[in-house]
Amino acid sequence: MVSRQFNPNLVGQAVLKVGSLSSLSTMLVYENEQCRVNGSVSLGGWSGGSYLSTSYTRKWPTLSASGKVGLKLALSGSVMVEYGLEGEVSPGWLAGAALSIGSLSGVALRLKLSRQGQSLVVPLMLSSQVRMVSVFYGSTLPLIVGALLRQFFFEPAKAAQATGTARAHSHAHTQALLYRRLMAPAYQLMMQRQTSAAESGGGGGAGLIIQLALYGTTEAVLTAARTASGGGSHQSAEEGSLLSQVFEVTVPVQLMLNESTGTLSFSDANKSTLPGFYDCAPGQAKQLLVRYRHHGQDYQVMLGQREAALFPSQAHLINNQSN
Repeated sequence: MVSRQFNPNLVGQAVLKVGSLSSLSTMLVYENEQCRVNGSVSLGGWSGGSYLSTSYTRKWPTLSASGKVGLKLALSGSVMVEYGLEGEVSPGWLAGAALSIGSLSGVALRLKLSRQGQSLVVPLMLSSQVRMVSVFYGSTLPLIVGALLRQFFFEPAKAAQATGTARAHSHAHTQALLYRRLMAPAYQLMMQRQTSAAESGGGGGAGLIIQLALYGTTEAVLTAARTASGGGSHQSAEEGSLLSQVFEVTVPVQLMLNESTGTLSFSDANKSTLPGFYDCAPGQAKQLLVRYRHHGQDYQVMLGQREAALFPSQAHLINNQSN
């Protein structure tokens, strides 16, 4: 056997077989990402036969599918035409069908199903002679079978797998959220003790004092802020439902103060992951409201879930906001 690479896409090959079935065959293959063209010539002995063959394969990478058409001419005068399709019907599953029409071999259909290197091939002899009805059924039967398998087997299996994966992720997220929700009050209690100890020891945030910090959905935060200010003594059922989407984080924010500089800063990280915080409204946009005092003046700011900020800031001054 002799093989040569003419360029990255073109390969030539010559094979000589010696024996009772001696033959000489040459093959030329051109292949790229979109197609494959194959041409060969075989010269056989008395029992081997000689023929010319060519085939063209079209690839559709985005669809994980390919189509092939081929022609084989024997020097004895027989002709064979073959065409077929192969594609991925589900992740890991490949299905294909090829129909061959020969002047001597008749009409034959070959069905193939592959998964993880294992293949099931089903050959079907439709007729011993070339008949248009056999060609018609051989061309349409694979399409009908493929559509039925995809509709009633592969798609339901894929949907069930996706549902199972989504449920697993949802369960893991729910467990993590429940853990943070249970740990947040205990963590805040520990932070409260640290804050009390620091205040009794002479600390106090270097003039910057957090009066109120609320984290949750915008409407829930504003409702909770009105309630904290004494403007919501009589809560409606709707307001009571909103309060489940907000969480007070005054103590955690107070402990984030940098006592050496007397400042407080937030990065653009998700605030649900901060110590003492948790995601009280999964899947919804949340904000952080902070009210604080600095040198006898009142400040207030609403920050987005990933909004960075530095305290104190003149932009947060309540008098400036009213103006």
